[in-house]
Amino acid sequence: MLLLLCLGSLFYYISGSNAAAADEYRLSALRQEIIRLTEERGILESDKSSMENPAAAALFARHQQMVEAKDIVYVFENNNVALQK
Repeated sequence: MLLLLCLGSLFYYISGSNAAAADEYRLSALRQEIIRLTEERGILESDKSSMENPAAAALFARHQQMVEAKDIVYVFENNNVALQK
C-alpha cells in the first residue's frame, strides 16, 4: 500500500513538473513573440513617419521622376476623375 502511495506521489510530482516546464516554454515563446512584434512595430512606425513627412514625399517623387499635375479639368462633379489637358 505504501509503495502504491509513493508511486502515485511520484507520478503526481512528475506530471506537475512536466506541466510547469511546458508552461514556462510557452511563456518564453510568447515573450520572444512580443519582442519580435515590438521591433516590427517600431520599424513600421518609422516607415509611417517617413511617409507622412512632406520632404520625404517630395524626395520620393523626385526619385520616381514624378511631375506635378497642372491644368486639370474634373470630369465629374465629385472631383474623383480628372482629365489632364
